[in-house]
Amino acid sequence: MIELTALILTFNERENVGRTLTALSWVKQIVIVDSFNTDETIEIAKAMDLNITIAQRRFDTHARSGTSVWHKSKRSGSSRSMRTTNSLAS
Repeated sequence: MIELTALILTFNERENVGRTLTALSWVKQIVIVDSFNTDETIEIAKAMDLNITIAQRRFDTHARSGTSVWHKSKRSGSSRSMRTTNSLAS
């Protein structure tokens, strides 16, 4: 069987985090990367009886822009641009 780890990015997700974690309760490990919430997101997550690791880091662009961003990646000494969005819909 394949073991999965869920990764959740949060910023003030009080209304969603409990429902999301409940839906992911079958996953062996959950990692939350939090951008220093000002609500109870982390407290709600900690209260859940799940294997959760919480890391905090200020989000640079995704949480603020809500639009497409450009990333540069380096492969084999060359540089290329890759377009990404924060939405699953195309």
